Amino acid sequence: MVDKLNPLARTALAAQLARAKRGAESARPAPRPANDASSKPTGSGHVSTAQQISRRIAAIDRDDPQRPQRAFRIFIEAQMLKEMGAGLGNEASFQQLVDDVVHVMQGDPGLRIDIDEVTERILSMS
Repeated sequence: MVDKLNPLARTALAAQLARAKRGAESARPAPRPANDASSKPTGSGHVSTAQQISRRIAAIDRDDPQRPQRAFRIFIEAQMLKEMGAGLGNEASFQQLVDDVVHVMQGDPGLRIDIDEVTERILSMS
């Protein structure tokens, strides 16, 4: 678990959140006409990070009181997988690391406004 009191760890978390915010802005897919061929699956099986995030968030019940927290966790997990490698996604220790990072970030009052902003953006994508 990341030590909240460690200034270096706090800086690393703030940098991660800043990258996450930029990722939320760039991950928002541009609107496409319904008949646009690029909006159809290519058959290659490749799904973008933004599409994966959007699909997973869409699967969260809109009435779930934990929806914002779950959406933020999905987003942070995707960002961490992007940086560390998608192969870690099914590792229990990686999932625990994501839980720890999200817990520390959500517990930091200095990050609350940024987390709320990122969460609002990613929820608006789905």
